[in-house]
Amino acid sequence: MMMAVEMQNAVPVIDCSPFTRDDRTDDRLATARDIGSACEQYGFLVISGHGVSEGALQAMRDVSMEFFALPTAEKMKVVAPKAANVTRGYVPFASKSHSSAEGAPPDLMEKFIVSRFESQQDAVAAGLRPGLEEWFAVNRWPPEPADMKAVWRAYYNDVSELARRLMCAFAVALGLRDDWFEDKIDQHFSNLAANHYPPQDRPPAPGQLRIAPHTDTGSVTLIPQDGSQGGLEIQHPASGELLAVPSIPDSFVVNIGDLMAQWTNDRWVSTNHRVVNPPRSDAHKGRLTLPFFLQPNFHTTIECIPSCCSEERPAKYAPVTSGEWATKVTRPFDPHVVNP
Repeated sequence: MMMAVEMQNAVPVIDCSPFTRDDRTDDRLATARDIGSACEQYGFLVISGHGVSEGALQAMRDVSMEFFALPTAEKMKVVAPKAANVTRGYVPFASKSHSSAEGAPPDLMEKFIVSRFESQQDAVAAGLRPGLEEWFAVNRWPPEPADMKAVWRAYYNDVSELARRLMCAFAVALGLRDDWFEDKIDQHFSNLAANHYPPQDRPPAPGQLRIAPHTDTGSVTLIPQDGSQGGLEIQHPASGELLAVPSIPDSFVVNIGDLMAQWTNDRWVSTNHRVVNPPRSDAHKGRLTLPFFLQPNFHTTIECIPSCCSEERPAKYAPVTSGEWATKVTRPFDPHVVNP
């Protein structure tokens, strides 16, 4: 079995503060070039200087763990709607797999997930039309913890702003105006999740992981790191080698999704990744991650970015809207059926 190797000398750690500070500096172009290189070679990078406060992150971790500590019956009060394409609310432990393989064992995690929408007005502003109601469904919040909604909404706004600024860096990296993506993500319908991986009291089934190998379907994913237990591994796009992503305090892991790869005409890569089980000596430790999945505006047309195609490198993909893409790649699941 191939062993993963540590990534300190592979995927770059990049200070993105030239794009997260309000004062513009001469460092922006060099930073953007580094970001672009990482997106081309790995589809993954680790960023420091992100500008999200430790207080906001700790509040998110605390309130999320408080929710997951509730009895299952309490969490099931906000369970995600059965067989829905769009997930809002609680996804029970070991109820689905990220693998598309038939008969794949369920992932060893539980999840809570929200999007932007708290009201019909929010949804209409973001592009709600008749027949699209499911995609603009409002969030499902539990009665306890009482402050969960407020904490999550505040952090959602913080990480959305980080994603916006990162897209400015992406634009510069791709030879575009720094605001090129602005009107394409200003009414995004992105998801924020808390993935809870409980302690493993017994060894997992053969082939069963905390999250099975997969690529992310959207444009870009941002995951804060606290320097604790790791487990995220990527498959190097060129060599196929498994690389272990180090958990660096006060940083975010950033990865390119399938939609961004298509947007860049495969200049940037969407990389297969997974979350492995801890060694049995650490099996008593749980883990929490807080991924944010940036999805461009529902009606934004995704077509080859001008700097990513030419006569020698023509566009590979037909134009598609962000909403059409999401509809195509999302498969319904039944979170009420918990696999053995």
